[in-house]
Amino acid sequence: MKYLKYSLIGLGALALIAIVIVAAYAVSYLRTQSTAINLQNEAAARQATLTAPSISLEGVSCDIPADAKTQYYSIVIRTSNANIATKQQQIASIIQTLGGTISNTNQYKATDRDAGYSLYADTNASLPLAQAGNFISQLKNSVTSPDYTENESNFIQDAATARQNCQSSLDQLKNVASTEQLYLSQLTSDQAAGSSLTPISDKSNLITQKLMEVRQNASGYKSGITSIMSSLNKAQVTVTIKEIPG
Repeated sequence: MKYLKYSLIGLGALALIAIVIVAAYAVSYLRTQSTAINLQNEAAARQATLTAPSISLEGVSCDIPADAKTQYYSIVIRTSNANIATKQQQIASIIQTLGGTISNTNQYKATDRDAGYSLYADTNASLPLAQAGNFISQLKNSVTSPDYTENESNFIQDAATARQNCQSSLDQLKNVASTEQLYLSQLTSDQAAGSSLTPISDKSNLITQKLMEVRQNASGYKSGITSIMSSLNKAQVTVTIKEIPG
């Protein structure tokens, strides 16, 4: 009886171990299957995104009024390193007071032809066109003095030039939109092909690479058009502050 009792206990332990092993395998299997399904779904989603047209001309226009203008002003201010940060703050204050918007401001070190390894401070901003004169006047009266300036540039772009530049980018955008359709057709056809002298994966990868390049170009053209349209009747200013040579 004692031998039978121990045998039953042993069989029970083995059965329990078997159950644990089976359960662990089932959990591992289900986890593996779930991961595989998720990867398949992600791949399918990426494929759907890849093969769907993404370059749209909706809302893109070069409808520029005949009296629209854009002013571009840039200047370099030379001062001591100790004053660069202060002058940059003064410039930011003038821009904000005149209702402008600072798009970028930064400081960095670079090699200057005249001053050697120098600290630079750049400020890019947009101002109402009517405030451009005030900005230039305040800049020279309260920021530049007692230092000096160089490489000053100030010009106004008329509506005709803006429209020509915008239309050029729009034409390029239309071209890449047509090219995208062509690549999408080739990609769909290649993936649906049952056989080919060239492996389908190689051909698809090449088409996909070209497709991504086309879409990147489209993004650049759209950004260019947006920049032109958003700059109308505004003054785009760039002020760079550098160390005085010597």
